[in-house]
Amino acid sequence: METAVVVPGYEGQPTNIRDMQDIHLDKKGFFIGGGPSLLKQLDLLPELEGHITFTCNRMNQWDDCPFTPDYHCITEPAAVEKADFFYWERPGIMHLATHKKQLPEAARKWTWINKMGDGQQLRWQGFGGLDDDLDPIRTGYTSPLTIAQVGAWMGIREFYFLGLDMKPIGYAWNPTYERREATLDKGTSERIRTGLREAFTRAYSDVTNSGREMYDCTPGGGLNQQGILPYKKLSEVL
Repeated sequence: METAVVVPGYEGQPTNIRDMQDIHLDKKGFFIGGGPSLLKQLDLLPELEGHITFTCNRMNQWDDCPFTPDYHCITEPAAVEKADFFYWERPGIMHLATHKKQLPEAARKWTWINKMGDGQQLRWQGFGGLDDDLDPIRTGYTSPLTIAQVGAWMGIREFYFLGLDMKPIGYAWNPTYERREATLDKGTSERIRTGLREAFTRAYSDVTNSGREMYDCTPGGGLNQQGILPYKKLSEVL
């Protein structure tokens, strides 16, 4: 694992991340949140084995997860500071952490990906990874979208999102859990929802304009219900 130090004027990525360009050229990539809608797809999830899969954040708490991801990711500063909590002990997983500076000691088991500060957002500056150089990636308001830019750099051609219910209640491993979003005031909640909508709208535009594809496979998910991403059944993809 490379933990390069960010120095003034440094704008690139560590060598090991640059070397990942097109390692999954023209493949399907599945970017998976932890929403309880995954329980509606339990019979299909084992078929994700053999495809390129990215999970995020608390998915390591799902002991009964019926597949092992290729990549497990954290993208927010608070998560990086508590990286051990999110580390998935299953063998065969590469752990990726986006951060705007050298990873702290708590995250030394993770592979560092350079990320812009949270003020530099995908919805304004575009979806990264589609060009011949990977700048520090921008925040996408949700970890699966943020890390999807790394998937683009790896050559993913078809982007599929799962478990992005866009609702404040529940995880696949605890469907009644009240997420942090449920405790926010109305104004803050609306700003977050607006940011998510704008980020996915920009991502869809950039990805499809580059000749690639992007879909939501979340049954009843907010992205497809609001017409932000086209819906495709997981059974039609696998």
